[in-house]
Amino acid sequence: MSRNNFDLRMDTGAPKAHHRRETAARILVYTAVILWFAFIALFERYSYTRPSAQNIETGRVYEHNNHGHITYLTAREHDVLIAMQIGAFVIFISGTLVDPEKRIWRWGRR
Repeated sequence: MSRNNFDLRMDTGAPKAHHRRETAARILVYTAVILWFAFIALFERYSYTRPSAQNIETGRVYEHNNHGHITYLTAREHDVLIAMQIGAFVIFISGTLVDPEKRIWRWGRR
């Protein structure tokens, strides 16, 4: 009889829900880290491949400063960088808030 009671308690879904939340939290945090590194790569690419002179005719009016090296971006390039930067931050914070027990920070311990 006690075995059946144990099985009924396990079927409530609580352990599965915690595991799902932990998995979702890890996916969100890993996605944020990947997005952040993609942002850095694009930031560096723009620093080395965009013109260093402002050109109003082509729309290159957004100043892009990388440690004193100034290049000019279009509105779309600038917006993509900002979206990636803010998106990585928001996704990372979301991932840390999804897991209520904050188990995602215990990397090797289960």
